[in-house]
Amino acid sequence: MSNSLYVPNTAKAAFVSGANGITGHAIIEHLIRTPKSEWKKIVISSRRALPNYWIDPRIEFVAVDFLEPQETTIEKLKHACADVTHAYFTSYVNDDDFKKLRDKNVPLFKSFMDVIDVNKERATVLAADLTRATPQPLLFFASKRTASRPPTPTDLSATGDYVAQSF
Repeated sequence: MSNSLYVPNTAKAAFVSGANGITGHAIIEHLIRTPKSEWKKIVISSRRALPNYWIDPRIEFVAVDFLEPQETTIEKLKHACADVTHAYFTSYVNDDDFKKLRDKNVPLFKSFMDVIDVNKERATVLAADLTRATPQPLLFFASKRTASRPPTPTDLSATGDYVAQSF
């Protein structure tokens, strides 16, 4: 029996931060082209309001700034991200002074990991490393987080729970 509204229990739910950026936009474009049986929900966030690019009933927008107090961010995401299985970090703070990029973006990533930890302990996280200058971003794949603190870049490359690969 074919029912287009049927969503199997194995369908995943995504959370994409930085939806206004190039990488976030590309991830969302990919996700909306997949069937609902694969991705049942797509939560997207950005600090700024989004133009209406996507007409897809699976998309839910939440305005979030990961540099706000974490309690505020957690409260904003609590309900929208309750069933998220995969989180994609593509948020970025730009600065013309290259030396300041790390100082601005490491706290952003740390806050994201803290918030995801609270909202979904077992979420799979994919994140772009915005702290180094290479033509290709380093993506962190972190799953089954059990640490009491967010991982550092050293943790991410040195432990079994965190695998770093350059793409």
